[in-house]
Amino acid sequence: MTDDEDVWKELLEEEAALRQQMHATNQYADEAPDIEANRAWWACAAKVLMRYRWALETSPSPSPLPIGMVAFLHVVALHFSTGNVAEFVELVVAANRPKDSPLKTDYIGWATAYLRLVKEGVILNKHHTKTVSEAYGVTKPTVQKWAQAELPDDFSLLPDLLRRPDYVERRMRESGEYYRRVWSVADRQVLN
Repeated sequence: MTDDEDVWKELLEEEAALRQQMHATNQYADEAPDIEANRAWWACAAKVLMRYRWALETSPSPSPLPIGMVAFLHVVALHFSTGNVAEFVELVVAANRPKDSPLKTDYIGWATAYLRLVKEGVILNKHHTKTVSEAYGVTKPTVQKWAQAELPDDFSLLPDLLRRPDYVERRMRESGEYYRRVWSVADRQVLN
């Protein structure tokens, strides 16, 4: 088994254990559901899906997703399709949420990965600050701040990420387009 397969196997085992824990803490009506157990499963599910997307884009035949996870996400999708939010989804939308969206952090992470590859000479772009600034609709000082940032923890799940400059550049541009539409206007309003 390769290191990559070991990482995938460990991640799937973690997801199954957390899903079991989440279901166990949510099944008794007379006890308050464990919000942290629910959040832990959703965080792990996000990692599994991120890693699975990576596998689909970089491997000819990725391992399948766990059936229990797919079945659970199917139930969530059914609730959403009828305009409802399942109780187990509402549980994780509570106080003590991070200020920034995890998606926003992920999108900034693609800019950080791109800037890191430029710094290491893997991507050749003399105007990298301008490239990211225009892609994300942010100021040059913001890009320079991102260049000093650490990659998001989830990026460690993507083997050989920094050896795939075309993939990183594509994801940076995709992320920048979405970031520009959703957050850059609001960010500029806060600064002014």
